[in-house]
Parts: sequence; structure tokens; C-alpha cells
Amino acid sequence: MKLVLKILALPVLFVVKVICVLGNLRTKDLAEQADLSNYTINKMHRGENVTTDTLVKICSTMGCTFDDIMEIVPDK
Repeated sequence: MKLVLKILALPVLFVVKVICVLGNLRTKDLAEQADLSNYTINKMHRGENVTTDTLVKICSTMGCTFDDIMEIVPDK
């Protein structure tokens, strides 16, 4: 099984940017409010994996749930 972003299996950074637009925030503002490091933000920019803790911080800050942005897709 793997975790896939619900919005057309897009990279995490794109989903975060959509969340920021909907919440009227800049990525920098979200990073500050969610207590995310520049290193983590840069990882998202590079399309690298981030921890579930990072996603939980983003969801908690934006008032959404993990289920709103992720789903488990069984391997074929």
C-alpha cells in the first residue's frame, strides 16, 4: 500500500499551495504557523518525501484532516 494525495496524486507542495490559497496564506506564513523548518519547505519544493508529522502540522494549522488530503491506495 502507499499514500497518495487525493488531488490527482499531485506533489505535496502543490497541495500545500492549494491549501494556502484557500486559506489566504503564503507558504512562508503557513511554515511559520505550522512550525515547519526551511529544510522541510525546501524538501517539499524538491518533491521529496515529508513525514506524516509534517502533514499533521499542516492539517492542524489549516483546519483540515489528514483524510482531506491523503488516501491509502492498495498496490496493484
